[in-house]
Amino acid sequence: MPYANLTTSKIGPLAIEPGKYSTFDAKIVVNLPPEDFDLIISFFVGLQGEVVVIENKPLKVTISDAPVSFFDPKFLFVQLIFTLTIGAIGFAIYYFALVPYIEDSLNTSRKQNVSKKVSQEKKKSVNPGNKGYDESWIPSHHLKPLSNTEGLTSNKLKKTS
Repeated sequence: MPYANLTTSKIGPLAIEPGKYSTFDAKIVVNLPPEDFDLIISFFVGLQGEVVVIENKPLKVTISDAPVSFFDPKFLFVQLIFTLTIGAIGFAIYYFALVPYIEDSLNTSRKQNVSKKVSQEKKKSVNPGNKGYDESWIPSHHLKPLSNTEGLTSNKLKKTS
């Protein structure tokens, strides 16, 4: 884990007599990500003309984000944007994917109902007569009677076979 110097200001020279204690204030700016850290406080002490470093045992320090209120305007704005985005995506899926499918299925079911009604009406209106079939849908050139020559040839074929 890398080391970071949290203070950039000097505290003093501060003279402390042996067996005594003193308090001091230091300004610490913590600009670290939310995580667990080991805090080691180092003092550079001038003792008999030499500089000596005094350190404490590592202290476990947890840095966490500030709690966010549900009614915080920034949080409400993010929720509003998120809700509108999800709503717009849902509407687009519904409008462009589901509506055409639903309309097609409704139209086909309506067409089937209409075709059933039309076929039932045709069945009611069809009067096949004594021939046993409806001549209304047969083309007229198929309905004309056979001429004498056609009838003679068909009769000759019947007699020869």
